[in-house]
Amino acid sequence: MYVLNVRDVINNKEKKDKLIMYLKKHGFDNIEEDILKNMLFLYYEDVFGTISFEVFGKIALLRYFIYSNNVSFSNVKKMFKNLCNDITYNKCNKIMCICDDSIKDVFIELGFNHLEEDLVFIDELSLSKSNNYKNKKAYIFSLNSV
Repeated sequence: MYVLNVRDVINNKEKKDKLIMYLKKHGFDNIEEDILKNMLFLYYEDVFGTISFEVFGKIALLRYFIYSNNVSFSNVKKMFKNLCNDITYNKCNKIMCICDDSIKDVFIELGFNHLEEDLVFIDELSLSKSNNYKNKKAYIFSLNSV
């Protein structure tokens, strides 16, 4: 498997169509252009995973991180390392993610550290007080540790 950037396949109809089908299969019909341009995906004759981010100052927020069950964790790490390179290119020094407790171990294994939910604000409410994010956890990754 290898990691591709959306920019790498924009002119390859077959790979682009497979990526669009993969995203639709996972419920993503309309993805904002800024997020799409910062998307990477695992590819080997088909799409097996995708990861993307959105830039907020010096922090990149993970937006989509999806991969098939049959993908080895070493390939997940490879996709994440490529993402770190793209994020560094965008002059960010930290990556933040907000996730369900059920998948926090993936982020911890990638090197993320837990953030107190009272310190993370979305729409002027802390994560711990937000109805939409009540059961979510926040994690941060410093690009200095790559």
